[in-house]
Amino acid sequence: MDRSDPAIAGFSGADPAVTADSATLLMRAALAVSRAGGPDSFDELVRELAAILHADAAFVAVFDEHDAARMRTLSCWLDGHLLRPFEYALDGTPCADVTGRDFKCLRDGAVRHFPPGTLFAAKGMDGYAGYPLTGSAGQPLGLIVAMTRRPIEAPDLFESMLKIFAARVSAEVERAAAEDLMRRAALAVSRVASGDVFADLIRVLCELLVVDVGFISVIEPARPQMLKTLAVYADGRIHENIEYEVEGTPCAEVMRQQYWSASDDVCALFPRDTDLAQLGVRGYAGHTLNEGADGTRGILSVAARRPLPDTDLFEAVIKIFAVRAAAELERGRAQAALLDSEASYRAIFEASEDCIFVHDWDTGRILDVSPAATRLYGWLPEELRDLPVAAVSENVPPYSEREAQAYIQQARVREEPVR
Repeated sequence: MDRSDPAIAGFSGADPAVTADSATLLMRAALAVSRAGGPDSFDELVRELAAILHADAAFVAVFDEHDAARMRTLSCWLDGHLLRPFEYALDGTPCADVTGRDFKCLRDGAVRHFPPGTLFAAKGMDGYAGYPLTGSAGQPLGLIVAMTRRPIEAPDLFESMLKIFAARVSAEVERAAAEDLMRRAALAVSRVASGDVFADLIRVLCELLVVDVGFISVIEPARPQMLKTLAVYADGRIHENIEYEVEGTPCAEVMRQQYWSASDDVCALFPRDTDLAQLGVRGYAGHTLNEGADGTRGILSVAARRPLPDTDLFEAVIKIFAVRAAAELERGRAQAALLDSEASYRAIFEASEDCIFVHDWDTGRILDVSPAATRLYGWLPEELRDLPVAAVSENVPPYSEREAQAYIQQARVREEPVR
């Protein structure tokens, strides 16, 4: 706590409702913000703030994640009781002059600044003081407010206390938001398991980060300068896939740096990218899809018509989805290789002039036979399948039961692991 701060050094504690001196109040505030913790931390903080300032109401509110024009309370203390969380419109309230800006104090007449019929207008609040909550990257998070039914006579005191509590509340808001976002990201990537996996991944990511556009692209093997999308999400729905040249787009920076982002004005950085301009996006972030020694297979990117946070958390969430998308690419390639291998085996199996029998390892029963075997033994394939060795004619060596079982045992011994 910096006592040279004018807001802290300047107040005298002369408010009649506040009988403690400034040093005592500062100590009490410091203890309050250091002790608060756990799931009830916001409740503890607003309750203690109201007690220190003898305020009739105190609350913490953050922006609604889907509508920046609405606020959502995390805790509200009113007339000695905690209220359930609620939402309210930001416009038309003193809070609109606080969020993303600076401290605001209405010494009296605050009730006139709230829309008629709203909670704080109905409760007859006269004095209002609010301080913005700001994230570690400078992004606005919300605000903390204290109100009284009497005029505020020591605005410096209110500013000082709100500033102290705002620092702790901002840290707690970011911590809680980070934990919730990472938990939701982990659950999301684990639940996407069927259907169009790439479309589901990019849709869920865009909804989670509240962005307007997202896409997953892979490099065209024959044309490495081109990317082809596997899924495109924009404005709430999946769109048709496209091909595009990577140079002159933010995707080129992602390919070069593995992760790249522009929190704002991305269109100005890439004037040749007409798609960005048409979409009207401002913020962009993307991560490569990496596959072991094979290197980069493509990218996963998101964009928004608002500035995006340039934080480690934002990057971490995108990386979680990029890793899952890369794993899906690898799984798809492995399945394709397996199908190719099976097709090659089947072609050899069908064309062979030798009699080939595939046996169950444990029972010895026949699972499959080559066409040459059916011709030689005179059985149909479906008649031979699932028969025991003894049921097959013994007139054609080596298919006596004794000889066949000897071959099976010989194969079994060769497959035994070395101990």
